[in-house]
Amino acid sequence: MNPALPFTVNFTAFGTVAIEPRIELFIYRGGIGSGQLVFSELFASSTLTSILLPANTLEPGQLYALGLSFQNNNLPGIEGDVNFSLPTYALFNTSGPTAVPEPGTVLGGVLALAGIVLFHRRRAAKQLS
Repeated sequence: MNPALPFTVNFTAFGTVAIEPRIELFIYRGGIGSGQLVFSELFASSTLTSILLPANTLEPGQLYALGLSFQNNNLPGIEGDVNFSLPTYALFNTSGPTAVPEPGTVLGGVLALAGIVLFHRRRAAKQLS
């Protein structure tokens, strides 16, 4: 995953049974419980099927733990205080930065390689004579 680009987390809808549905997406750098919370958002919807993670929310070259929790505090036909939560977890790594050399660096490398080739050709020609 390239953290410089937006990323969409897709999932199956919670369903229409929920009376007070909530979906929470949370992301920890390093791991759940031991890592640092870097993203958390709560949505009140039973039909939501994707959440957009903005570009540059995460850092390159890092391990992350993603948690997606479906929650409902009011189930039909059950009286009283009822809590239902179904979490799902996933680990992923972000890609590291891609090094793009400066044009001068590329030109310097080409000239150095040409110099080495020329040196070895002259040396080989002197040994043959």
